[in-house]
Amino acid sequence: MNSEHKRDNSILFNLITLLTFGLTLFLIIFLKHGKGKKTEHLSKRESANEGRVKNSVQEQTEEKEEPQKERSVLEGLNVRQKKILAEIKSRGIMEPSEIYELVPKVSTRTVRRDMDKLVEAGLVLQRGATKSTQYIYKN
Repeated sequence: MNSEHKRDNSILFNLITLLTFGLTLFLIIFLKHGKGKKTEHLSKRESANEGRVKNSVQEQTEEKEEPQKERSVLEGLNVRQKKILAEIKSRGIMEPSEIYELVPKVSTRTVRRDMDKLVEAGLVLQRGATKSTQYIYKN
């Protein structure tokens, strides 16, 4: 009877040890996971707040620089590019064929280079490619 009692105590001891180990492991993982979420949540909130402050400051700076920047970009354009830009601005959107008609004595390759310069300067957006290309005035 004594050996049977020892065996029962041994099994019970092993069972309690395993349950304690499992519970401890579970709590460690759960707490680490919970802290990670909380930290991630706070860092997202802090990032959003920083982003708002940066955007606000950036917008104020851009508002002051925009007219100067636009003037300097426009000064870098030739007469033909200014003419094309003015027409796109008035229409809102143009296709290459319409632009070619606007400057008939200029090769199509030159017009494409002019349009590339306007797109690179950020004054015009290019949508599509080849025959489906459209140029949109960027406000």
